[in-house]
Amino acid sequence: MRTEMEKAEVFILTSDKGEGWGVVLNEAMNSGCAVVAGEKIGSVPYLVRDGHNGLIFRDRDINDLTQKVSALLKAPEMTSTLGREAYNTICGVWNAQEAAKRFVVLADALRKSDEPVSLWDDGPCSIAPVKI
Repeated sequence: MRTEMEKAEVFILTSDKGEGWGVVLNEAMNSGCAVVAGEKIGSVPYLVRDGHNGLIFRDRDINDLTQKVSALLKAPEMTSTLGREAYNTICGVWNAQEAAKRFVVLADALRKSDEPVSLWDDGPCSIAPVKI
């Protein structure tokens, strides 16, 4: 599957909301695909910043999905930019080394505080923004 993703420029990810995190989104982004992903997929609010490193369509809204895919087909430069930013998101922020480093920092901060802790705006150990 990864070999095929790496040949593709666009990856469309729909959902029945049963996939949990949706690791295939990580894989498509790591392959440099411009992703068009459904808002209900578990990893979408963490990984995709709409219009920056992918596009998010509203659940069950075929018109929104069609509009976003059409925009990519009409603008190859946008496809390329989204794919590049998707790759940078996974390789630069959402990787095992960064997750491990942040986990240690977060665990230490939680151990020292009785209050909720939010140390990062995005990436591993951040709070997911939910906006479209």
